[in-house]
Amino acid sequence: MENVVSLEVAQQEVNKWLDSKKIKEKARETHSESIESLVSSVADSTLILNDDNSFCHKLNFQVLSESGEPILSELVYKNRLTVGEVNMANKGVAHNDVDGRILTYMSVLTNTPKGKLMKLDTQDYAVARSIVVFFL
Repeated sequence: MENVVSLEVAQQEVNKWLDSKKIKEKARETHSESIESLVSSVADSTLILNDDNSFCHKLNFQVLSESGEPILSELVYKNRLTVGEVNMANKGVAHNDVDGRILTYMSVLTNTPKGKLMKLDTQDYAVARSIVVFFL
C-alpha cells in the first residue's frame, strides 16, 4: 500500500501511543518489529490513533458471515486494560497457550467475540498482534 502519512509522522503517532501507555525503552527494544509494523500500518492508514489514544484498525480484509455479508470491517483497541478484565477473559485458557492468550487480549481490547477474531485474515491478525504484545 502507498503511504498516506509520512513515516516520520507515523513514528511520532506510535511513539505518542507508547508514551501514553508508559512503555519503557527496554520493552520498545524487545518489540521493535511490532513497532515497525505499527508505524507501517499508521503510514498506510490501516491504523489511526484517536484523540483518546485508542487505535482504530481498518481491516484490509473484512470478516464476512457465512452468507457473505460483512460482519467486521474495523477494530477499535482500548488504550488501557484492567487486571479484572484480563482475568475474567483468560478463564479456561492454559498458561502456556500463547495464541489463546493473544486472542483473549485481542477480544478484550476490541470488545469483539473471539469467534469473529478467529476469522481475521493473517495480515490483519499480524497488525492486531503488534498492538496486543504491549498488553502482555
